[in-house]
This record gives sequence, structure tokens and C-alpha cells, in this order.
Amino acid sequence: MNKIKMILSCFISAFLTLILSPVLSAQVLMVSPVSKWIPKFNTNIKSFVFEMEKSSQFSLKIPEGLIESTDVDLTGRFRIIDLSPDISTNQFHLEFSLQGAEVLAKNVKIQISSKQDLGFGSATVNLNVECAAISLQILDFEKLFAKVNRNFQVIELATNITNDSVKTNLIGCTQIQGLGSAIQEKVLSYIQVQMLNSQFHQFISDEISLQLGKKLEELGKNFLNAEAGSESIGLSIDEKLGLRVSITNPAAKPFSADELAALTDTQSTTILIKKAYLE
Repeated sequence: MNKIKMILSCFISAFLTLILSPVLSAQVLMVSPVSKWIPKFNTNIKSFVFEMEKSSQFSLKIPEGLIESTDVDLTGRFRIIDLSPDISTNQFHLEFSLQGAEVLAKNVKIQISSKQDLGFGSATVNLNVECAAISLQILDFEKLFAKVNRNFQVIELATNITNDSVKTNLIGCTQIQGLGSAIQEKVLSYIQVQMLNSQFHQFISDEISLQLGKKLEELGKNFLNAEAGSESIGLSIDEKLGLRVSITNPAAKPFSADELAALTDTQSTTILIKKAYLE
């Protein structure tokens, strides 16, 4: 009985890591409808500021040439405003704010082919420009939106992070005077578009998914450490976005279809326990 009390108290106070797996040899199965667990999860997650940091590289092809860097740092912070379920799509709508986001590419090499007026005619001139850094600073956003699947993975990010929201700087460039103003503007434009779309949007999506997973894992540690031996913890979200937590054992028999049917339309947190587990 103490073990059952411990299970229930841990379930109410924390939510485990989302590991989408079927209920196989469950001895104990708890189901919490989305109307019950989402408010508790939101209360927990809204109080945190999530730091984002990643090292990367890029090779951007542009009509006039190539821009490369093997040393790219992506940083920023975000807060969760709200996570709301959409039963019709089996997904979640995520609202979040973005702060202090930046993409900083160091040791940048730019190869540009440009037509130049030589006084006696024009010719195509190949320019090799090196920059100490290219910086993309993204404005803070009070509210952005994303769609999250049942794995808590971001599958779609709002596209209102546009070029107008980004400040781009070329830092410490050599031979930049060899580039006409029109070419410089094109270079900056391509850098913004490609780095924003191919680098930053993916970075934000990956980091939200990663940070949410870390927080859920942290919240579940006490419960995971409480159970040892041959038993293991499984967690899944069903087709109605209900949260299912199971304690499994290789020797246990699965719950029957009739037993599981009792959980299908439950409107409150419900628990099934095998007699053998109590014994």
C-alpha cells in the first residue's frame, strides 16, 4: 500500500520523461486525461527560462559565390507561455517568448564573382573576402508559436521571424571595399535568408524539443529512482492526448482489452493494478 501511495503522490507532483512506447507487460497502469495533466505541466514549466547554446557550421551557396564558416555559435533564451492540446490533430500548440537570440559565425570566407568596370571594358572579377565574424541578432519576441507532436517534438515553427526581425553585421572583413554596395546588400540578404531558415529555425525547434525533454526527465527522477529491480517505467500519450504511466515487469501479463477499455473515456486520473502486484 505504501508503494501505491508513493506512485500516486509522485505522479501528481511530477511528470516523467516522455518515452512513447506501448503498454506491454504492465502491472500498474495510470491514465490521466489531458484536462488533468496539462494544467499541472504548464504550472511547472512556465517558471523556467531555458538557455539555448549550440555549435555548428555552414556553407551557403549564393548566385555570386559561396559563404563558409566552420565555427558557428547559436545562442538565446526562451520561456514557455502556454502548451495547449488540440485533440482534433493529436498535437499541441505551444506559445513561447524568445530573448537574446544570436547566430555568430567566425572566420568567415566569402567567394564572390562580380562584374567590374575596368575603364576600358568590364570583366568578371573573383574576390576572396575574409571576415572575422558575421553576426545575426534576432529581435526579442513576446510571443511565438509552434506545433508539437505527441513525442513533444516541434514539427512546425511560426514563420514570423523574418528578415526584418534580424540585424546582420559583417565584422573585420578584408577587401570589403572591392564589393560594390549592391553586391554587399545581396550578400547580406542571402546570409539573412539562408542562416535564418536553414540554421536558426531548426536550432529553435531542436532546442525547444531538447529542453522540454530535459525538464520532464528532471521532474521524473525521484519517481524513476524509487523503483528498481526488474520493474521499469513506461510513459505514453494516447490518441486523446491522455497521459499513460505504466510499471512493467517481463514476467507480467498485459492488461486485457476489456480492462483497458475502462480507461478509454475516463475524465479523471485512473489506475489499474494487477492483483499479483498487490500481493
